Amino acid sequence: VSEVEGVHLFECQRDLAGCLHAIRKASWRAAAPGGDDPFAREEGPRLPPRWERLLSSAEHVGGIVDRFPAQERALFETLRCRSLLALPLMVDESWFGFLLFADLEKLRAWEPWEVTLLSSAAASLSVAITQRRAEERLLRSEEKYRSVVNHVREIIFQTDQDGRWVFLNPAWEEIMGHGI
Repeated sequence: VSEVEGVHLFECQRDLAGCLHAIRKASWRAAAPGGDDPFAREEGPRLPPRWERLLSSAEHVGGIVDRFPAQERALFETLRCRSLLALPLMVDESWFGFLLFADLEKLRAWEPWEVTLLSSAAASLSVAITQRRAEERLLRSEEKYRSVVNHVREIIFQTDQDGRWVFLNPAWEEIMGHGI
């Protein structure tokens, strides 16, 4: 596993024509000969239909690129990828994208234990992305609530168990003409 030359996180998105593209969101790679990164194409290649079918069903895609179907071979040959393992990322109970382990030099068949180990890492990453999205939704909801409460022309207040005011919206000063 440690011999892999690059790990790339891709989010899958459809274009206006309905074609599925893999958009690279993050990468790690070992020093490559010549220093270039064949996965640096930010526009995102179209994802082969077989990949969509397998990855969206929470199955992996992997192996030696020379043994892939012709359409897929052509795509990965342009990326100079010789072997790969793509593991699905499931976020909010649906397919988000995939984690791609790429080998540009070696022909490697992925051992079952490697697939299991790396699938666990992909699942952990999926959980982290799900949690981050939930936090972002919560922040947006709080901002929306705060905006409504602060701009409504009615007095809104909150007290604690002892009856002390713990919150009073700006409408108090507007309606009463003075602060507390």
